[in-house]
Amino acid sequence: MEQVKLLQDLNAAFVELGAGRGMLSLALAQMFPESLYVLIDRAHTRGKADRFIGGEGKDEEDAKVNSTTLRAKIDIRHLNFAGMPEILDKPVVCMSKHLCGVATDLSLRAIAQTIPETNSVKASAGKSKLACVSSRFQGLAIALCCHHVCAWKDYVNPAFFQAHGFKAEEFKLLTSMTSWTTCGMGLEGDAVEHILGIRSVMTRYIC
Repeated sequence: MEQVKLLQDLNAAFVELGAGRGMLSLALAQMFPESLYVLIDRAHTRGKADRFIGGEGKDEEDAKVNSTTLRAKIDIRHLNFAGMPEILDKPVVCMSKHLCGVATDLSLRAIAQTIPETNSVKASAGKSKLACVSSRFQGLAIALCCHHVCAWKDYVNPAFFQAHGFKAEEFKLLTSMTSWTTCGMGLEGDAVEHILGIRSVMTRYIC
C-alpha cells in the first residue's frame, strides 16, 4: 500500500472489506492512529480488535468518545458507501487480506457504483458524463483468495471470458481449476486421470 501511495493522506477513511476481527486495520492503526477505520463484515465475530484500533495512549472512556473505528455488519452485496455519512467528506482507501471469490467482485461493484462524487467534481462536470469511479476513491489493496467461489452472475468482467470463447455455463469449470496449483495434486500417478479423466490431454500440452 505504501509503494502505490495509498498511505499518504492521513485524513483518508480506510475501509477493511471482509474485516473479520479487524487485524489488518489494527496493524495499520499502529502507524496512523488518528485515521478513520471502517470495518465491513457480515458475520458476528468474537475477539474483535475494534476497541484497540486508534486507542493507543487513550483510556477506555476517551477511546469510546473519540473512536476512530466504525463497524458495519452487512453483506458486501448490500454495501452502499453513500449511506455512510462518516466517510462522505473523506478520501476512501479500501483493503482486505482475505476476500473470498465473489466478495471481491461485489466489492469492486460497490466501489464503482456507490462512492459518491464530490460536489466540486459534480459541478465542474456539469452535464458531461462523470467518471465511472468517484475521484474520492484513492485505491484498493486486496489479497485475493478462493477463486472457486466466484459466480458468473456477479463477475465484474464477463466480457473478457466471452471474448475468449467461453460461455457462462463453462465459468464454474474454470473457477474449479483455480485450486489446482495449491491442492497438491501433481501429474505423477493416476490422480489427474482418475479424478478428471484428462491425463492424455494434460500430457499432450506438457510434453
